[in-house]
Amino acid sequence: MTHIPKSMTVQTARESLRAAGLRSTTSRVAVLQHIATASKPLSHADVSDVLVPEGYDKSTLYRCLVELADAGLLARLDAG
Repeated sequence: MTHIPKSMTVQTARESLRAAGLRSTTSRVAVLQHIATASKPLSHADVSDVLVPEGYDKSTLYRCLVELADAGLLARLDAG
């Protein structure tokens, strides 16, 4: 898993995505930036609660989380 700093600029998020072989989309950048500020693990619902009111779609956010985890930018926790 790649270390995510406690704050992340758009440029840093884009560079991280490209380094992981992913396209730099607005949704992926927003998810990375939001997760970078978190002090605890976040669920899809946690991310959606913040980003859906900003105009992002829940299913798009879910796909972003899966893709970021598959690329090694996030760690997936199985809470049982």
